[in-house]
Amino acid sequence: MILTELGYSRTYFNTYPFNHGHGTDTLNIMFFGQGKGDLKLDKLHKKPLCKQPPTIGRGH
Repeated sequence: MILTELGYSRTYFNTYPFNHGHGTDTLNIMFFGQGKGDLKLDKLHKKPLCKQPPTIGRGH
C-alpha cells in the first residue's frame, strides 16, 4: 500500500463536547492511500470517506 500524508489542520470547538467545562481543539491529519482489496474497519470507524481519483484522460 502507498500512503502519503497530505497535511494537517486543527478544529476548534467553542462548546465542550467532553463535558469538562472548557472548549477544545483537535488535530486532524489527512492521508491519501492506494491499495487493493476490501477496506476493513473497526468499531470506531463506521463511515469512511473514500475518494477515487478521476479516470478522465487516463485511457479508461
